[in-house]
Amino acid sequence: MRIAFLLFVLLLAANGNAAIFSEEETQIAMNAGRQSIINSTRAHYQHLQKTGIGLFYGVRSDYSPIKHSTEDDTWSDLERFSYIKTVLKKDFVTQLGSADAVDSYARSLVGMQESTPRSGDIQITGSLLWTLRHLRAAYASVGKEKRARQIVREVLKNDNGPNVLMKELQKDGWEAIYWNPDVAQPNETNGKLRQMHQRSVQEAQNGLYNNRSIFLQHTLVNYRPSSNSKTKKSLSSLKRLEHIPFWVGLANYGRQTFVGYLGRVSESHSSEMPISRMLIKESLFADWQGYTREKYLSGIIMIPPGAW
Repeated sequence: MRIAFLLFVLLLAANGNAAIFSEEETQIAMNAGRQSIINSTRAHYQHLQKTGIGLFYGVRSDYSPIKHSTEDDTWSDLERFSYIKTVLKKDFVTQLGSADAVDSYARSLVGMQESTPRSGDIQITGSLLWTLRHLRAAYASVGKEKRARQIVREVLKNDNGPNVLMKELQKDGWEAIYWNPDVAQPNETNGKLRQMHQRSVQEAQNGLYNNRSIFLQHTLVNYRPSSNSKTKKSLSSLKRLEHIPFWVGLANYGRQTFVGYLGRVSESHSSEMPISRMLIKESLFADWQGYTREKYLSGIIMIPPGAW
């Protein structure tokens, strides 16, 4: 394995994409990314179960201070404070013991959302922000915080952030895997979306993705053929993915960004309020196709250098 890893590093260096992690660092970073997902998800839902409100809110939800159009009418922090007080569980309020204690607790959750840097125990998230959160944890675990901050800046200042993220990771030697549950017959009735997936197949056949901006090293395809499809089911690459502790991906040319670990997808939904059980959702990658009206049926997964 060590020889194969070193050959891979040399190959990437020749292409200008030197691996940022050593073999040991790859394992440390992957485990840290996985643990970050697990810890954040557990904390959110434990808090939701205990108090009635979780620890994250969607960037496009009513709770969010960020305007996405001129018609948006965002809440004030006082309105967030009032909202939290109405959703706190009655038995939890009783445990706090007094009106002052309830107010103090609600204020600690809200913090300041109207100005940056934002503070408060309930934090903003979304598909891209959720992904960057755990990527930062992975890089920080091996002392690469400076590079992580650089990636975050490049991604967030760009309208095409998800694809910029994939390119930045490829610069660091991450390997790109093209995924598609059925390359011959997408399980999609919308004509434009079906054409999008077919275009991605054509690109992948040339080892490329997104107008040649990403170079592919691997494929993970035909693991879930559509009904009535003649595609032969293949699970070998899927089983390989199930042993990788941490990865980052996008679907439908960046319409969704996600992280994953050991065969599971973890995604955050931008429109969900902090009381929603759909805000952070995990699914088996083998079954996953999103929860919106638009199915996620092709994309790429980036894995740390040497992990495949």
